[in-house]
Amino acid sequence: MLLQLIKKDFLLTWKYLVLMAALCCFYPLFVHWQISDTAAVPAGTLAFILMTFFSILFVLLQAFQKEAMYPRAAAYLCALPYSRRDLVLSKYLFFLGIYLVCCLIYWLETLIVPGLGSFGLSEAVPVLAAVSLLLGLYLPVQYRFGYEFTKYFFMFAILGTSFLLPILIKYLPPELLSFQISPGLLAALFLFSLGLLAASAAASVHFYKKAELT
Repeated sequence: MLLQLIKKDFLLTWKYLVLMAALCCFYPLFVHWQISDTAAVPAGTLAFILMTFFSILFVLLQAFQKEAMYPRAAAYLCALPYSRRDLVLSKYLFFLGIYLVCCLIYWLETLIVPGLGSFGLSEAVPVLAAVSLLLGLYLPVQYRFGYEFTKYFFMFAILGTSFLLPILIKYLPPELLSFQISPGLLAALFLFSLGLLAASAAASVHFYKKAELT
């Protein structure tokens, strides 16, 4: 059943998915070509992180926007063999699918353009932790207050990232910025991501079960 709901989200947003996939392909290469010194590799990786961050958020917002245009659709789905829990969990799986596609795109780019450096768990896991923190906070708020309240979150996320990124770069541990992360820290970040997503999904299901479906 979850696969059918994920397919529904894909059909609602496939045009935006194609657009964001194109940007994910182009932007890291653009940043890499603009920087020709030793900073090219971390700059390309940071460009990948930003595009993954905004691709997931943008596509999810578009999915919620489409659903807000047809408010009775959720009620009809719940009248079928789809529970509210299924509707919520499908969004989290959809988010993980977008993340995996972004990782695949960047991995293929590193194979085609060796100057981008390598791509492995040292890059993928911290990005998963970052987007899990973003979505772990955003999705429960979305299910608690609805699309109209949270649609401005994207704008604030862009502004916040623009201002906070230099501060984060200044204070984050050097091993995180260089993606030279020990296996123990990678495992801790991965478990943190899973725990955060599980807690966030539980909160989202709790809020959505109490929401009125018109």
